[in-house]
Amino acid sequence: MKGFEPYCYQNEMYRAILKKYGDNFIDLTFENAKKEFVKENPKTELTEDGIKLSEKYK
Repeated sequence: MKGFEPYCYQNEMYRAILKKYGDNFIDLTFENAKKEFVKENPKTELTEDGIKLSEKYK
């Protein structure tokens, strides 16, 4: 009998996304979400690698 595998649903969903949309889908979605957040919240100062995101996504 096989033991319980934690996070099995998470792993299955990740594989399904990769199969359907390709390798860069999650990275591109995350990047687009950051851009959208910066546009909608211009007064919030966020930095990434020492660069202000508001300057990066002008």
